[in-house]
Amino acid sequence: MGGFKKNLPYINYKYINMADIRQSQSLEFGDVTEYTLTSSYVASDAVRVMGVYQVGLDVGYTMGATETGNSVQLLVSFSNAEVPTSADWYQAVSESTSSGVTTIALQNYTFAAVSAAATFDNFHLGFPVDAIWVRVSAKETGVATNAGTLRIAAALSERGD
Repeated sequence: MGGFKKNLPYINYKYINMADIRQSQSLEFGDVTEYTLTSSYVASDAVRVMGVYQVGLDVGYTMGATETGNSVQLLVSFSNAEVPTSADWYQAVSESTSSGVTTIALQNYTFAAVSAAATFDNFHLGFPVDAIWVRVSAKETGVATNAGTLRIAAALSERGD
């Protein structure tokens, strides 16, 4: 009697530091460092995600001392170029459907601080991946005097044999 072998993939998690958000800084495993935000988007280094099916971003954001009502904005971009240039990045989109018409818009994640200044608000973003590279761009809005800080770590879920 014939049969079949059922192969169930296992999930392998890698935790990668994306926190520095500086293109000159290489990404490394290990401790997550903090980056002082600016009012303009600054992109992280690219993280190679080929073979990964899910990326989870663990984000920590804090407003600067004496600040109130500030927000951090994140853009997640993907590239399928082996060696991406600035023209090879494509931003994630969101979709909405009304009366059978689907509208897409560039996805912008905005998080308004809920904790007191100098106290981290931690949150998680997860999304499927079908690209070779991913990067995150970040900026802060609402700053009066003291810029906030950001730390991001990426958990990569891989399928194995």
